[in-house]
Amino acid sequence: MALAAGMMLSCSDSDSRLDDDASKVQNAADNSGSMDRIPMRFRVGNIAELSISSKTTRADASGLIDPSIIGKEIGLFVILDTDYQRALNGQELKSGFRYSNIRGIVQSDGSIEIPDTIIYHPLYQQSEMAVIAYSPYRADMPDSVLYKGEILQINDNQTTPDLMFENDLLVGTPAIGNPFRATPPYDLTPQTVSLTFSHSYCRLIVDVELPYGDEEFTCENVLVNMNNISLEAKVNILADTVMVDTSSISSVQMLNTPYNTGTIENDVISYRATAIIFPQQYDNQRPPEIAITLQNRPGDLADTTIVRQDVHYTDFIKGRDVRYSVRIE
Repeated sequence: MALAAGMMLSCSDSDSRLDDDASKVQNAADNSGSMDRIPMRFRVGNIAELSISSKTTRADASGLIDPSIIGKEIGLFVILDTDYQRALNGQELKSGFRYSNIRGIVQSDGSIEIPDTIIYHPLYQQSEMAVIAYSPYRADMPDSVLYKGEILQINDNQTTPDLMFENDLLVGTPAIGNPFRATPPYDLTPQTVSLTFSHSYCRLIVDVELPYGDEEFTCENVLVNMNNISLEAKVNILADTVMVDTSSISSVQMLNTPYNTGTIENDVISYRATAIIFPQQYDNQRPPEIAITLQNRPGDLADTTIVRQDVHYTDFIKGRDVRYSVRIE
């Protein structure tokens, strides 16, 4: 899963050079401006409440970037406003000018390094341009993710932080703005576009409490699953929509942790399980279930799974935490 953000940039007068420019600028070797084009630079701007990690990922008041986003790869699409409008209407992109799925890497100062090419803003175009970004980067992400959406899956094994954050997706809505002068003489200094990100998925949190010292609840490992969750959806990063496939229902394995790593207080041992899932509505016909499995119990005790079906009614909302507390006695 991924970061996505966007901004609309205005350019200067439409002519046939635009299509020709596509082949020239995609692999341009120089980083200097001209009367026709100017290099674009990018950075991470404000990130809306990234509470999806243990550390809040955002730019703080001093402008420092939280370490959890440093080094992350993002993908960038740069398209004309005509294609932007077509994409919003679910239509295929038509213009020959575009930068498709360009890989960038977030640096420690929040800037985004683009190691494989230079992205130019064509100054002779009066049409606007849209810059759309997403993360984590996927080498095979097609242009169609902008206009008809792409089928994406949630990892059903999220038992480690890396496995969980592979599912993360941040998406932003393009905003209108132009960091360049609109009329000659142009300022040919490379300009920086700041991209704003927000979450497109939902974080699920389950807090589990077991009696500590009771042999019946003692084990080597505790597993927590959330059952009856949609694991497949069509995602459109430009429209910022997620349409879940309600026929693709399965379980997400949230936690697999040694029993002795829990937090002990007042004869209770506690665990926290987390997962990133698609936004989706509560289904009365197939409500979510929390399944807690105690593995490798002492003596001749077999593994046991405790299923809680009394999950209270709630929708899993984009960019929000959904929390459950389960106490087994």
